Amino acid sequence: MVDYSSPLPAGRTGSHAYALDEAHFRRFLGKIRPHYFTLMLEVKAKERSALLAARIVSSDPWFVRKV
Repeated sequence: MVDYSSPLPAGRTGSHAYALDEAHFRRFLGKIRPHYFTLMLEVKAKERSALLAARIVSSDPWFVRKV
């Protein structure tokens, strides 16, 4: 399992942002290929960020497996 968080702009090292930073998350996804793992989002705006992450991942053919 990997804990993921977008960094808090101008925050102390290790501080995570209130919500998912879409551009940062997309760059992260581009770097993790071809690895598969469980991803846990570390954000305060959990529902909004989870929905955004799900939309981003589901629109990327690499992460969508056809069953």
